[in-house]
Parts: sequence; structure tokens; C-alpha cells
Amino acid sequence: MGSLPKCAKLLFLMQFPNLIERLRMSLVEDSAFSDITTRQLPRFQKQVIHANVIAKEKGIYCGAFLLKPLFRLMDPKAEIELVKKDGQAITPGQILARLKATVSALLGGERVFLTKTAHLSGIATLTNTFVKAVRGTPAKIYDTRKTTPLWRDLEKYAVRCGGGVNHRMSLGDAVLVKDNHIQYLRSQGLLLTDAFGGRGSKRLKVKGSRFFEVEAQSYQDVWEAIKCGADYIMLDNMPYEKLKGAIALIQAARRAKKSSFPQIEISGGVTLKNVRRYAELGVERISVGAITHSALSLDISMEVD
Repeated sequence: MGSLPKCAKLLFLMQFPNLIERLRMSLVEDSAFSDITTRQLPRFQKQVIHANVIAKEKGIYCGAFLLKPLFRLMDPKAEIELVKKDGQAITPGQILARLKATVSALLGGERVFLTKTAHLSGIATLTNTFVKAVRGTPAKIYDTRKTTPLWRDLEKYAVRCGGGVNHRMSLGDAVLVKDNHIQYLRSQGLLLTDAFGGRGSKRLKVKGSRFFEVEAQSYQDVWEAIKCGADYIMLDNMPYEKLKGAIALIQAARRAKKSSFPQIEISGGVTLKNVRRYAELGVERISVGAITHSALSLDISMEVD
């Protein structure tokens, strides 16, 4: 699979609010600090042991950044050696990290770490598969907000480790007018232009909004989005021939405005079987909810020496 973008810099740039507390709560939920099985082992509190985190499956690794904060909650003196970094390709049998800590720390924290890193690595791996599928086209693979509540930031980091691009981080990140917003407006006898008319992203006075996007399911939606000055138009769940017609309409509008905007995003029903076909239409963005909500966990284990 080859190495992917350096995630160390990305990790520095991304923020994970309250990560330590979230990890602590996960350990408490699993009774990691009072493991009744480990307590039966001799000298379980003070005995220091070694363990390796090992890949059991080919994929893209994501979760190295969790090792130190998680295991040092269990043992402040835990020693962690990172052998593989987030975003790197891994193969079965490779050692990903070497750990040294108390018996109770390693055995108590094992499952919380492995479950989380296996899930994140699965997201990174599936994302990378989609990214490779559209290689050589203008299209980039974007995630969606179909993520696990309270863990969205980590899952979107995993998308980046897989070579994908983050869409909105939350509802407060950007203006995205979706089908239910449009349905509500029309139930009130209004059009998109009545609420957003003539206000492209540079004029849309919404504090903190990074862009202005409109979801379109019909040619009428597309035309209204163009008139509103949308930065991006998301063509959602359109049949292929209708999709080509909508793209032609947007491209004609761009030529008339002598602009590269609005850019085109395809969403809905995107799979590994059809993503290349969509990408070859010349669109800039393809959003895939499956890379976060349906990624299979990668097989990763921890083995005590």
C-alpha cells in the first residue's frame, strides 16, 4: 500500500478535546482499574512486564497516538516505543509498538486500546481503498457526519490518515442546505433563493462558516443552488444519466461566470464498484458515509512477552 501522508503533523494540527477524560471514562466503563481477573495474579500491582502491539491483517494503521495517554492513565511510568506511525501501511506479523508497564496496566487497558485502534485503522484502510480507486482523476474522497457520537474527531483523523479529506466537522462548521431544509422551505411556499438568495460563501454572514453548500436531488435544486451562489453543489442519489445532466448544467454556469465554482460533489450510494465511474465524470468531490459508518475493524492484537 505504501506510506501515506505524514500524520504526525496532522495530529499536531488537529485537536481532540477532552481526550484524556474520554479515555478515562472508557477504562472506567470496562472496570479496567479494578479488573477482578488480573487481581488474582501474583504481584499484579507492581510486577512490570513487556508486551507488543502486533498487526494481524494488512491495512493502514491509526491509533499510535492513543498508546501513551491511555496506558499512562493505567500506569504513569508506562514506557511506550512507537514502531509504526499513524498513516503507515502495515502487514500481518509486524510489531506496531512495544510496551513496558505493570501487569494491571497492560492487561486492564488492553481491550479499550485494541477496540479503538482496530476501529480507527479500519476507517483508515477503507478510506485508502476508495482513495486508490479514484487515483488519476480530479476527485477527492470526503467523509460525512455519519460518525460515532463523542468520537467523531478521532474517526475523522483516521480518514485523513487514509488519505481522505474531512467534510464538515459539525453542524456549526459550515452552511449545508440539505433536502429537509429545502422541503421545509417549499412547505412554506418559499424557494432556496428566498432564504439564501444572492449570498455566496463570501457574502453569507454566518459566523464560523467555512463554506456554503447545497444538496440537490433535482435540476430545480441545482438551478436554485447556482442562483444562490453556492460554493459546492452536492448531487445526492441521482440516477447516472440525470447526474450527467446536472453536471453539465453546473459546468455551463461555471463557464458563464468564468469561475471554477460551484464545485461538484457526488454523494449517496457510492461504493467501490461505482466510485471510479463517478470520479471519471470530472467532479471534484465524492463523499462516502461508508468509510466511517461501515468500516470493518482491522485485526490488531497485544501479546505479552
